[in-house]
Amino acid sequence: MVQTDGDAGQNAPTPPARFKEFYRTFYREMLKVAKAAGAVTDQEAEDVVQDAMTDVYKNWASITSPRTYAATAVRRAIAKAQRHERFLIARMIERGHHDPVGKDDSGLAACDTRQHVQQILNQLTPGQRQVISLLIEGLAYDEIAEALGKTPAAVRKQAQLGRDHLKQTLRDEREDRMEPAQAGQMRKEAR
Repeated sequence: MVQTDGDAGQNAPTPPARFKEFYRTFYREMLKVAKAAGAVTDQEAEDVVQDAMTDVYKNWASITSPRTYAATAVRRAIAKAQRHERFLIARMIERGHHDPVGKDDSGLAACDTRQHVQQILNQLTPGQRQVISLLIEGLAYDEIAEALGKTPAAVRKQAQLGRDHLKQTLRDEREDRMEPAQAGQMRKEAR
């Protein structure tokens, strides 16, 4: 039986057992909440719901309405991602990497940017992607290690490998857009 408001009986199952039932019952509903809140891809929705479910599990003993708690966590995570994306786009514009002139399709541009970033992140291993995502969220290496059940050294290594892969991918993309002479010069400078 899933714990709901006022449903804390003395003979209730342990939190993990109740959580497992909650997870099975509401996971798909939370995916719909994520999509309705603005998740662009199925992967983004799954990542946000997974993070929310992890949060529910960690705080199970103090939550009176897990369904409401999870839905609120999902909505807040999507809103935070959207704010972060707007910040990144504004920063790109400030640095001259993006030209807003003549662009009245800001929603489409934001969607394209989010999908491009997601495609790049999908090139990482699942462990690297998870660590990089948590770093972006502002967690420290120790916090990530605890959340993932890894050592801080393993988390730092995953972050380093992920960053190296992302740098190389972005460098390759930039070279593809350059004239051959410019790309050659950039490769020389990178050494």
